[in-house]
Amino acid sequence: MKNLTTILSILALNFLPLAYAKAAPLINEFMADNGVTIADPQGHYDDWIEIYNPANKGVNLKGWYLTDDPNNLQRWPFPDGANIGSGNYLLVCASGRLDDPNLDPSGYYHANFKLDAGGEYLALVHGSRIIHAYVPEYPNQTANI
Repeated sequence: MKNLTTILSILALNFLPLAYAKAAPLINEFMADNGVTIADPQGHYDDWIEIYNPANKGVNLKGWYLTDDPNNLQRWPFPDGANIGSGNYLLVCASGRLDDPNLDPSGYYHANFKLDAGGEYLALVHGSRIIHAYVPEYPNQTANI
């Protein structure tokens, strides 16, 4: 019986992060070489990252971060008041802008980094926990796809 309890405990610990990840927001898609889709109000075609919330409730993104640097997991914090509803998507422009507030008139947030079309690290982080990441990096990207 002790062996069965140990096995069940190990299985639970291994699958708990998977269960958490299924309920947490994640990077749904991104475009690292944008030249023709989704222009901001100034007409710039910034790279972008789309976050999806698969959970059955909304998520306040205070304490959440996007980063392209594995040594700086808190590179770009989601601003106070940023939320993502249940089953909804949130688009973040990877424009490299340092504006504050970083919400443009179209309702897009602007991260303080740009994406590299040649591939790089990209992660969504909650506190200090990496929720979703492209490790060691996402592959080379084709323009406008």
